[in-house]
Amino acid sequence: MRKYKLLILIFYINLIITGCAFKDIDKRFFVVSMGIDQSEKSANSYLVTLKLAVPNTEPKRGESNFIMFTQEADNISQAVGLIKSKVDKELDFSHLKVILFDKKLASADMRIPIDWLVRRRDVPKSTLVGIGSPSANATIGEKIYFERVPSNALILSLDRSGTVTNYITTQYLFDLERRRTELGLDPILPIIESDKSNKDGDIKNRTNSYTINQLALFEKKNSLKIKLILNPEETKLYNLIASSHTRVNFHVNYPQSNFVFDINDCKCKYKFETNNKDITNINLKLTATGSIEEIIGNLKANNIKRCEEEAELFLQERIQALLEKIQSNEVDPLGLGLHYRARHLNAYNSNEWEDWQKLYHSLQFNVKVDIKLKSTGITK
Repeated sequence: MRKYKLLILIFYINLIITGCAFKDIDKRFFVVSMGIDQSEKSANSYLVTLKLAVPNTEPKRGESNFIMFTQEADNISQAVGLIKSKVDKELDFSHLKVILFDKKLASADMRIPIDWLVRRRDVPKSTLVGIGSPSANATIGEKIYFERVPSNALILSLDRSGTVTNYITTQYLFDLERRRTELGLDPILPIIESDKSNKDGDIKNRTNSYTINQLALFEKKNSLKIKLILNPEETKLYNLIASSHTRVNFHVNYPQSNFVFDINDCKCKYKFETNNKDITNINLKLTATGSIEEIIGNLKANNIKRCEEEAELFLQERIQALLEKIQSNEVDPLGLGLHYRARHLNAYNSNEWEDWQKLYHSLQFNVKVDIKLKSTGITK
């Protein structure tokens, strides 16, 4: 009997308990993208841009309704607080999809902005991150003609749910934080440029697209800043060896052959080569299958073997040059140091990280490429 009375008491208490602090959807503004720029007035101040989606019951082609607020302050928290004083609804970061940093800020130090984003419990860790050029504010503020949802063009490009290209490197906030804190794995960010030069199909003088084909590599010794920027061809090669991305083509231009081959399937793996327990080389092997996509000049059908050999030599030379360039700039986006630490843990010697830093500069890369072309693509 006492149990029933207790249950009835709990039931009545629940009836008089007030509701939670959750606000209705009509009292919230959803932040879909965010830009963080370094202030022009002071290197220690920030220019924060928030792009808020405006709900539309009947979306029309070419219409993407949004509101943008920009605030300059000494810190990001203060800037967000000041933006809140300008709106009549609560800012909701739970639908935040894209965060862009200024190139100037990325060249100085990004530790404080990333720390703020990671600490915010309402910022999704699966948010896409990148570098906006000429600035994060200018890139986020562009109104793309074919967008129906604010920032949808950036989202579809960066998360590979729309366009699929080997020039774009997808990077999430959780992986950026992991790379920032993990020894032996350095951060990377794609660079997004607002393309105002593309006038083909431009409607009402509005920006038609973004250009995303470069990758920034960061160092994190004393500050988190850009150390090296890969050009489009180097970015394509990096994605090939780091993520085994397919749907990529390369132009081979030798005296006897001039053609473009496409890679349909690719596998890349590497291992450390030891000599008397000392690591001397890193052997990287790339295995790929593909076909001839374009022929420039004369190419006979029985030259498939020669095309394979020239394609292998082409990739081998360029991958070797890319790895040595990354090594000379003292960055490690591929996680070679993490691979070393995972396999050389010594309970009696805690200096494995210092040992790797000394070893990394003297390592030699041996690249081997094996390509099988299904056909020369010649039609009769």
